[in-house]
Amino acid sequence: LEGKRISERYRIKSVLKWTELTVFAVAEDMESSKAVDLILLDPAAVKDSELFKRELKKRIQLKHPNLLSLLDSGIAVDGEHFVVFEKNELLALSKLLK
Repeated sequence: LEGKRISERYRIKSVLKWTELTVFAVAEDMESSKAVDLILLDPAAVKDSELFKRELKKRIQLKHPNLLSLLDSGIAVDGEHFVVFEKNELLALSKLLK
């Protein structure tokens, strides 16, 4: 998966964890050249695409020092849903997944 482009904006740099329906990765935001945390969800993991979008809109509004900021989300060309979070070393996905 390294090098795969998601939504023409993100490029996967390294995979942190791969499960049957989810991939957790570090990616590069090609617009800003910054590292971000990215979660890819297999279409089978999202039973209701509209509900998924509504819940993400609610999540974007949440602001708290212990929450990672949600930067972007959408559906990639191959049908995978993706969610992009700010890269934060204190709350990094790589630490949370251990």
